Amino acid sequence: MPVLSMFYGIIVQMFSEIGGKHHKPHIHVKYSDQKAVVSLDGEILDGEIPKNKMKLLEAWIELHHDELLANWELLSSGDEYFRIDPLKEDTSMEPRILSVKPLPDYKLRLDYESGETKIFDVTPYIRGNWFNELSDRAYFNAVRIIDGGDGIEWPHGQDLAPHELYELSIPVL
Repeated sequence: MPVLSMFYGIIVQMFSEIGGKHHKPHIHVKYSDQKAVVSLDGEILDGEIPKNKMKLLEAWIELHHDELLANWELLSSGDEYFRIDPLKEDTSMEPRILSVKPLPDYKLRLDYESGETKIFDVTPYIRGNWFNELSDRAYFNAVRIIDGGDGIEWPHGQDLAPHELYELSIPVL
């Protein structure tokens, strides 16, 4: 199933379902080990994802509604789809990340442009299908800074929201 976009641990997919059970344009959404089918007007047709992630998804759908409809038409007529930009958070309140270093016990050392150094524990996130790959130590160590220092990500798109990183990290004194 084509992946249209990924943001904040949410994977958005779409495929043609001519004569399918939902009878309206929709997307398939995965977050961790949860799945949902959501119409392009924001109605949950099947399944569920956490409410905070659903709010992010609803904002993304509203921003990209025309692109989603265009992809639905393309896929319905057997054509290729196009990717849609992820939801980007205004991170102007958090300082930019200058460096990230994986530590033992699935923690990250984050150095910020403000001069702060913080430790973020990734352990609670390593569950379900989406973040489970991080349990592989070599893969976990492949963490990198997103361009511009607005967050971090792993090679297959797993990421953590910048405000989560900043607010939930423990300062190093």
